[in-house]
Amino acid sequence: MHIAIAGNIGSGKTTLTTKLSKHYKWEAHYEDVENNPYLNDFYKDMQRWSFNLQVYFLNSRFRQIVEIKESDKIYIQDRTIYEDSKIFAPNLHAMGLMSSRDFDNYMEIFNLMDSFIEGPDLLIYLRASVPKLVEQIQKRGREYENSIRLDYLTRLNERYEAWIGEYSKGKVLIIEVDDGYHQNFAIISIVVDPVPLGFMGFEFNIYPNPSQGIININMLDFKEATIYNFSGQEVLRSRETRIDLSNLGEGIYIIKLEDRSGVSVNSKLVRE
Repeated sequence: MHIAIAGNIGSGKTTLTTKLSKHYKWEAHYEDVENNPYLNDFYKDMQRWSFNLQVYFLNSRFRQIVEIKESDKIYIQDRTIYEDSKIFAPNLHAMGLMSSRDFDNYMEIFNLMDSFIEGPDLLIYLRASVPKLVEQIQKRGREYENSIRLDYLTRLNERYEAWIGEYSKGKVLIIEVDDGYHQNFAIISIVVDPVPLGFMGFEFNIYPNPSQGIININMLDFKEATIYNFSGQEVLRSRETRIDLSNLGEGIYIIKLEDRSGVSVNSKLVRE
């Protein structure tokens, strides 16, 4: 099974990948940034190194997908191969930082790879504003990221929104990063329990407000939410899309979301 985390630079992909892999004991595939031979050079001279970097990432992620496909384990992947081909490479080309010759060559390589692979079973998209991205980039303090331009992040964000709006490779869960999904009130399991993934017959979002202990539910034709403790005892039921969880103690809970047609989905959440 393949779960992937998508999002712009600084959106929190690695943080969420680490939390979910540790919580569920999943295998994690991270984006190769520490040992990447092109990344430092790229941020110093994007036009010179853009093609080299994008081909390196393309090859790295294709290898990860092959490993996932050949395994019976559950994998969570930090960034997808589609973000390279649908967002980063086209953006570099549009900004004049990758020549048309290199871009066409790159897309031919991707299209060949794409004919051998399938999309992840679940894609978790971390949506973040540019100010939030800048804040988190500065917080992690990677020296080579100091030269990232605001217009570069802004263009990437615009392409991410366009891409996620048209994404059709599989199921999507959207997380609003600006609302603090991974801070002092943590829903580590914002993604539903991964066995099976058939629950995702419709799209929904669930994200917390860390300062108030609130979750907000954005689900098509939402009817009601029921929360159970891990022993199966009902502890809360609500037909509101804004639910106050401040009375819940620490622990693992199950939230059941039901729509008006009777379709329901269960999701684990962790109160810390």
